[in-house]
Amino acid sequence: MNSLRLLAFDGGGALCLYLRLGGVSRVLVDCGCPSPAAPLAFLREQGELGPLRPLSRHLRPADLGAKSEVWLGVLGLVRGLALRPGGSWVFWQSLPRQGPGFSLQARVLPRQEVPGTPELDFFEPPLMVLGLSGGQIAAGGGGPARWTARSALACSLPRLPAQGGDLLVRSDLPEADWRALQADPGLRPQPERPALLSEVPAAAPPPAEPAVEAGRLLERGLLLGLLPWLILGGLCPGAGEGFLSTDSQGEVSLRTPPVGSLSLEANEQGSLQLHARPLAGNLLAWRGSFGPGLSRPVSA
Repeated sequence: MNSLRLLAFDGGGALCLYLRLGGVSRVLVDCGCPSPAAPLAFLREQGELGPLRPLSRHLRPADLGAKSEVWLGVLGLVRGLALRPGGSWVFWQSLPRQGPGFSLQARVLPRQEVPGTPELDFFEPPLMVLGLSGGQIAAGGGGPARWTARSALACSLPRLPAQGGDLLVRSDLPEADWRALQADPGLRPQPERPALLSEVPAAAPPPAEPAVEAGRLLERGLLLGLLPWLILGGLCPGAGEGFLSTDSQGEVSLRTPPVGSLSLEANEQGSLQLHARPLAGNLLAWRGSFGPGLSRPVSA
């Protein structure tokens, strides 16, 4: 029996996260769907909910308040799938596609169990994942916006042939935290090589009520926690949009495949299987560029 199943999906206007542990505990995190019934209907269609399979807990942004342990606990549900204390290596292999999207299998190992950089005798290059611990994030103070940014995971694809070196992804990490992670000798820092930064729409979203803004931040945090898997999806054959592209001005960017539903199952031996497919607005998509500053704008 699978010991864990995670479903991240477009619940109809907002991202949702569902987690089933051991077939007993079922938790739904709704980032603010206009219709709370929509994500429940989706989970019933997936066979996850029913008269004998009720939700254990249903969380919405207003339920989180402004306590770091609550926010970081929710974000930790997805960060912990790819991140281990001190960083991790994700060894993976693509699986045959069953329609649009991508599928892969993986195993996550702490970096201390894999000294040095693994040799590329695998079919796909392994992914290094680094990030701050929950204690480090909480100790830095601030509020939900700061906790969300500092929870972002950094990734490195070593010796990616198309780039001639490590491909570094910083996403939303603040500059000070990125510099701290770069001091890690395992990252093989290369000062002349920039890191991919998250792009955001050129026009900022209009001011929103506190609960709506909390939903946006929570949605962002969950997306960034899933970023390592979305990057690997971009490397799967036939996943959709190109992994790396260059526009007419010579700007290089990375786009993960446009998907709106991601299912990840982990067994008791630590093996993971992941399947992602398009759904509704495809909220599970990320784009980054090499640029001088965080959150480089991109036209909507």
